[in-house]
Amino acid sequence: MSQKCGRTVPEYGKPVSSLISTSPAGNVFRFFDEIVKIPRPSGHEEKIRAYLLGFASSRGLDASADRAGNVIIRKPASPGHENAPCVILQGHMDMVCEKETGYEIDFENDPISAYLDEGANGKGGLIRSVGTTLGADDGAGVALILDVLDSDIGCGPVEAIFTVDEEAGCTGAAALSPDSFDGKYLINLDWEEDTICLGCAGSVRTEATFDFGNDLLNISGTTEKMPVNGLSGNIFRIVIDGLRGGHSGAEIHLGRANAIKILAHLLLIPEKISLLRIEAGNLPNAIPRHAEAVFMIPHNSACGSCNPAEDLRRMNDLAENIRRDFKDADPDISVTITPAWSDLFSSPDLLPLDPEASARLLRSLSACPTGVVSADHESGMIRTSINLASVRCCPETKRVKVATLQRSLSETSLNSVSESAESAFILAGASVSRDGAHPGWTPDRESFLLKKAEAVYEKTFGTKPAMTATHAGLECGVFLRIRPDLEMISIGPTVTGEHTPDETLSVSSVEKMQIFLRNLLISIGNETKRSRKSVRRPVSFPDFSCRRSHFRIFPAGGFISWFPCRRFISGISSGIFRIFRTIIIK
Repeated sequence: MSQKCGRTVPEYGKPVSSLISTSPAGNVFRFFDEIVKIPRPSGHEEKIRAYLLGFASSRGLDASADRAGNVIIRKPASPGHENAPCVILQGHMDMVCEKETGYEIDFENDPISAYLDEGANGKGGLIRSVGTTLGADDGAGVALILDVLDSDIGCGPVEAIFTVDEEAGCTGAAALSPDSFDGKYLINLDWEEDTICLGCAGSVRTEATFDFGNDLLNISGTTEKMPVNGLSGNIFRIVIDGLRGGHSGAEIHLGRANAIKILAHLLLIPEKISLLRIEAGNLPNAIPRHAEAVFMIPHNSACGSCNPAEDLRRMNDLAENIRRDFKDADPDISVTITPAWSDLFSSPDLLPLDPEASARLLRSLSACPTGVVSADHESGMIRTSINLASVRCCPETKRVKVATLQRSLSETSLNSVSESAESAFILAGASVSRDGAHPGWTPDRESFLLKKAEAVYEKTFGTKPAMTATHAGLECGVFLRIRPDLEMISIGPTVTGEHTPDETLSVSSVEKMQIFLRNLLISIGNETKRSRKSVRRPVSFPDFSCRRSHFRIFPAGGFISWFPCRRFISGISSGIFRIFRTIIIK
């Protein structure tokens, strides 16, 4: 055994490539094994984009990349299915890049180290990663789409849309134009449960910017014997770590701790402190797992506190109470407070705030809500939530930025919870902006695609599928805003711990999803001409009591509308029946 970042890494874990020859979904795992080795953080998808375009070129498929970086690959229908409806398969290229504290990786250049843990769940095992997120969100969905493009399964035309920047705001999907794709049915492959997802919450990012240009301490020439701005005190480093974190939509209801809230509560215990640096959290859609700060507790009477030892004791007592409160939802919370000084003031990332500015920032973090705001009591579904996501020091601009993400099934509630966050920061002197608005997706239970998916699932597996709407954000809402006529569902293999280094992918669920997706496409491909019949109107017979009545021998949209000479035939028919009607009336 070897140890990395406190986690035991099994040296006997098999490579993911071993599944290529042993799993019935070997072709899917071949693509997944290639994808996890390609660096693809949000905003840096150039390597995975080149891979997808190369895939299409090697198979003679039509492919293109738009200005935003999205890739669209088109596969023609199988012989005999040319008139079947076109189906869109959609996934995103980027991944959330989270790592364990102390694990070294360059996400823009280094591959993810993935392996197969065969004994993990007794159902084919789990695919895990070493020290980082796995990227099965949405690498597994992309692999399933490539499997369809690479196989002749006897279905209609397929459009595969791979978007960029989904994890950082869905800007890739939002950049698509209505005429960039043709399909009416969209199957999103970014769902992580063995259910069919038929709706999602909308979201918006609210960001606060504190400008501390006039609130900084002068630390030039400061040493242990030369105090900061004439203030003497004890300097400490506090680190909050070991939290589970998780997806801020799909896992917000699990009651896990937020590292930023813990940090703020602890640092508000001393009567006055000076923050010298603060960094916490990462992406808006990830519950923060790590937070740290460097701070000074003054011990001269002019600045209030004169007993740092007592302050530290109270901070440690509160940390112990927090661990006790979260012992079930987040049992591994770690809080460490250590003295800091050596070489501290040579660091370029310091932003030394005076006590008043420090208090304003910390109190705003304490006041900002986070977690579940409201839920549907009957279904248990989360309606509205907020995630206090990250705090970033910007020494070069003398600013601190705080990011939050709000989600809701209701636009009114979404605005309300966003205003709550704004108020907490505006009252503390920050400027606030909203961006990255993400539309929700309202379930359509009468959708042909949904009913088809239900029928195929039940026929394939002998049981009806569970259906749900999610509090997490999906790109389906963006696609629906672009093309309101789209029918869509979201499916995918089972992924747990997404957006954290604990992310896993179930092998058996990938195998199940490959079968389901292929069968669904085959079934839709057999709908040739059937959709046209369903829109025909009933025959309208003449009303002989009215000279202005009309008599149509073919329904609208029927035979005549498809006949090349329909106007000529229609004219002859109209003349014959006008004579016939005149004779009868007279």
